[in-house]
Amino acid sequence: MNELFLNDGHLTDYALSALMGGTLDDLQRLEVGEHLSFCDHCLERYSDLLTIDTLEPPSRELTPEVMQRIRRKKWRTSVRRYTAAVAAVAIGSSLWYSGLLSAMGDTMLQPHIPEQPAAPVSAQQDEVAVISETIQTTVDQWSMKVQSAAASAFRSPDYRPDQIQTNQMEDHQ
Repeated sequence: MNELFLNDGHLTDYALSALMGGTLDDLQRLEVGEHLSFCDHCLERYSDLLTIDTLEPPSRELTPEVMQRIRRKKWRTSVRRYTAAVAAVAIGSSLWYSGLLSAMGDTMLQPHIPEQPAAPVSAQQDEVAVISETIQTTVDQWSMKVQSAAASAFRSPDYRPDQIQTNQMEDHQ
């Protein structure tokens, strides 16, 4: 009868091949299975025997395609990140330059003043109209700046600046 274990305590080649072939009895399978549960060296040898098949090489080289996808995904992520940053800066700048931030800050920093008699309704309506017009103008300016900044990121490969300029001239006329 062939021995299952070597003198150093590891499994023999016979034990591993018999385990694969299913020729071990219940007690021997239990001993070999228990040994494989804690001996990494023997488990690695057994795994190598189980995966002795060789893999076929791919029919074509995949590295350039995979690298192109990685670069494309990285570029898209960068564009999205920088677009969000540009939009945040544009919104902040437009609020800063329009004076809305300082107006809000002034109202928050002022001490509490007792209420004065309400202004006539027409004066309040005029003030609201001026503020809404200022906000609309600021938003329009910001929108144009963002569109012009983001346009280069979303141009198609067949972009022709001369065609765009003629279209813009037609729009202004």
